[in-house]
Amino acid sequence: MAVQNSSAGLWDQTWSQPSALRLDVQQALFRRSVLVPTVRLVEAPGPPRIEWIGGEQHQSPDVDHCVFSFARLAEGTPNDFWKFASRWGPLGICMHGQPSCHSSGSCHPLDADDRFWEGRIKQIIWSRDWWLGPGEVPLEEWRGKYWEPIVAYRFYARRVAAAVKIADAMHLGLTARITDWARVIALQDGTNMDVEFAAGEWEYPSDVLEDAERHGRLSLDEQRELLSRVINQWLFEAGVYPSVNWGADGATFGLVLGRPLVSLDDPHTKYEWHGSTLYGVLMAQLAAAVSTGTGFTTCSWCGHPYVPERKPRADRRHFCSPECGALAHKPIDAKYRRRKRRSASSA
Repeated sequence: MAVQNSSAGLWDQTWSQPSALRLDVQQALFRRSVLVPTVRLVEAPGPPRIEWIGGEQHQSPDVDHCVFSFARLAEGTPNDFWKFASRWGPLGICMHGQPSCHSSGSCHPLDADDRFWEGRIKQIIWSRDWWLGPGEVPLEEWRGKYWEPIVAYRFYARRVAAAVKIADAMHLGLTARITDWARVIALQDGTNMDVEFAAGEWEYPSDVLEDAERHGRLSLDEQRELLSRVINQWLFEAGVYPSVNWGADGATFGLVLGRPLVSLDDPHTKYEWHGSTLYGVLMAQLAAAVSTGTGFTTCSWCGHPYVPERKPRADRRHFCSPECGALAHKPIDAKYRRRKRRSASSA
């Protein structure tokens, strides 16, 4: 089993966390449109996956709350993931089952060499099937081609959704569910990935569940501290960090939202990095949402996070859509109708 515990050790360390510098980053995190790679969905042969080519990109919609749209993919179909990636780009999953930015430049997204279900000839053909010119691809025209399995996309969507649910519970003064902690602390360790990428689900081994139960027994303040450390680690792995840029209008202080998915030292990939990646944006938005706790909640019926039009009351159920509200009230309405029929028949 390649899924392993990622954050049990975080609780055993004593970290000195400096006071956070408060920045007004809402504009950069929630209103920014970015250039993202153009993707396509392939469901067979091989695992269901998203494919993309370096140099093929488009302008995304505003990334306004895309972290909540991502979290709603937890139980989505391959087509749902493709629609999301078509808007905001790929995660850049590497051979370790993690976004390639986790290794500070030593990893790259899955490419032809990682297509374990194909022989070498087919791998080579796939890597250059975009070339429509005669003969071999000229070096100056070469572009990198990459893919990532839907199962990995789902793993990270469930992780983000679980983190949002944990934060929502903590802002209400409640401790989190053990199943949500299991999804937050689990991490791919990069072993046996051919089997893992071909699987429909990534299962959690017993030691992850045991650690999740241990986290679930912590006090509310201890759980809050642990979630903070986990998200800080995710921000570091995503390459989200403050930066100073000096332009014609003077110096500005902002955030870099993710390290490049592909090393910029190889110009033949034609990959372009514009100071952000999908994973970096997701982690930054997740951190901002968890820090404020006022802009989101979770649906009382489906459990998905969403941004309500007004602050919901803690003593009442609240729903992300009229459909969820109708489904939640359906058993109550049915019970009311049965009681009304019994009253009418006995009258």
